[in-house]
Amino acid sequence: MSVQAMTWALEQQVVTDAAMRHVLLCLANYANEAGKGAFPSIATLSSDTGLSERTVQYKLRSLEEAGVIRRGNQAIAAAYISHRDRLPMVYDLSMERGATVAPGANDDVTGCKPRRNGVQLTTQRGATVAPDPSLNHQRTTKEPKEHVQTGETGSDDVGDRKGKTESGKRPAKPNPLDGFEEFYQAYPKHKDRAKAEKAWRKIDPALHPVIMAALPKHCRQRDWLKDNGQFVPLPASWLNGRRWEDEIAPDAGPASSFTNLPKHTPDMYQDRDDGRANF
Repeated sequence: MSVQAMTWALEQQVVTDAAMRHVLLCLANYANEAGKGAFPSIATLSSDTGLSERTVQYKLRSLEEAGVIRRGNQAIAAAYISHRDRLPMVYDLSMERGATVAPGANDDVTGCKPRRNGVQLTTQRGATVAPDPSLNHQRTTKEPKEHVQTGETGSDDVGDRKGKTESGKRPAKPNPLDGFEEFYQAYPKHKDRAKAEKAWRKIDPALHPVIMAALPKHCRQRDWLKDNGQFVPLPASWLNGRRWEDEIAPDAGPASSFTNLPKHTPDMYQDRDDGRANF
């Protein structure tokens, strides 16, 4: 059997009739790598194809007329069969018509013959089948995959080490609501918690400490303290507006419950250097 001859028989487009292609493929099974020296009997081809012997003979003549096969060296059959009256016809395949390079037959491989333009140059019948290593040396399913950089077996370094810590475990993803509960409890108005959570998720976690540092200053500003916190914005609005970045005027002191004026504290009236009171 010749892989090259059978590959050519499968890939050629000269013959399109299904029965003729079947006979040609079975005939190629008995040729050598060059497509020569095929001499199966009519009965053998009939058994291989499932066609009648008469149909096989008709298809062989049609193949010969189409120039796909031709009669070869009849001495080849005589060298194998002693009964001269039973010698089958020897056929050669016209592989030069649309010949393709046979896959899997590399040069300088034990058991292979030199080839030229995809056709191995030999007249020996029954040459061994060329081995089937692919040209790009693809791995088999049992062959361990090597690391691209380290040479260790297993999956590649990029796929295994990406996102992993030294202990081999992938770090847990940060919770987008980390720190929200602390913020919400410190914020003076507890309304529309769901909207506040949604706004918190959008904020870069790196800004959480900045927000918590700015919040106490906002809680002490006058607008938030008057009228029982009526003017305190909703937490979602405060977050979406990035209000923690607003500049807050210095606090003049807690408002008096009687006059709504700043309450005087001792630190506002420090003594002078000369000992006199600062009234």
